[in-house]
Amino acid sequence: MNPYENPKIEAIIEKNNPFRHYYGDVIRKIFLVIAFAMLVMTPFFQNYIGDVVHLSVFAVVILVCLSGFMSPQQKLVKVFSFLVSLVGVLVFGQDAVRDYLVTPWTFEGMTIAISVLFLLALYFSAKTIREAFLK
Repeated sequence: MNPYENPKIEAIIEKNNPFRHYYGDVIRKIFLVIAFAMLVMTPFFQNYIGDVVHLSVFAVVILVCLSGFMSPQQKLVKVFSFLVSLVGVLVFGQDAVRDYLVTPWTFEGMTIAISVLFLLALYFSAKTIREAFLK
């Protein structure tokens, strides 16, 4: 037992705040920022996105719906937010590396920014899932 941890104090903290390791509010805000950026920037970068424009709009809808479903009690939504974040990091990170110096700096900057935001969402989703399944 750690001498700096007191089981009685930990029990009081847990009783008063059972969701202290829940980062759904942060994840929700990150997803909404990503969705807004994707929706606003899609018309401007349609030539660079190519045939997957419809997937971009579909991703915006998924992100917004997932943000709306986010709740401390929903373990499935927590897992799904983790998976969406993971796919987002992989897709946008790969695009950022692949299209470096090929696309305009504005498009490259948005791709990097979105991949970093997905990386943050992945981190907070992992922390939320860890605590949810350890209980």
